[in-house]
Amino acid sequence: MTQTPESENEAWVRSKGRRIAPVGYAFAAAGLALASSLVTLVFTLWPGLKPDPGERVGANVSVLNVEPAVRYEDWIRRTSVDRQEMRRRTRDYVRRVGIPGESIDAGTRQRILGVKGNVAYIGLMIEGFKRQNVFLRWSIYDAQSMRRLADRAFQDVRAFDVDLEAPSARSVVQLWIPPVPVKRKVFVRIELLSREGVLLAVANSAKFAGFIR
Repeated sequence: MTQTPESENEAWVRSKGRRIAPVGYAFAAAGLALASSLVTLVFTLWPGLKPDPGERVGANVSVLNVEPAVRYEDWIRRTSVDRQEMRRRTRDYVRRVGIPGESIDAGTRQRILGVKGNVAYIGLMIEGFKRQNVFLRWSIYDAQSMRRLADRAFQDVRAFDVDLEAPSARSVVQLWIPPVPVKRKVFVRIELLSREGVLLAVANSAKFAGFIR
């Protein structure tokens, strides 16, 4: 049978295709290997960029201790990184607590910063929430009735947020709780929640005196 020019061209294309295909696969495989090596190198040099494998997810919160009669100014000093942060936080707090439109003299400033509250030492263990945000909130309960105080100022108070940069994080934070206006034993309930408001963990403190002299 005699081949037509068209059939000869088709045979040539098929022949070239068989020779080119293995080369293309080799280049593709090499590209994938190079990309994989680059990703591995990046994660080795900057481990914080590595995504959370999500193998372990969980959280725990505990109240290690409650220290009474701690002035707000002293708590700010303890929990500030440096003097500059301490001065900024002190200034912001005085402005926030002061009466709008009225100047704050030295005596008023000292009374605002000298208020004594309770400092709760909170232990945190969080796993599986890398690059996510969780937050703490607290409420005060009557130790005898086991009910929350009726005062809204002591219910579901959002304390602070925790931005997570690693798959697993453990820390102890200090939480200042304003003086509780009751002359009986109380306890604080600490709740750890996800940014969506899902309750992750909860813990109660030991009983302590609500009224501070």
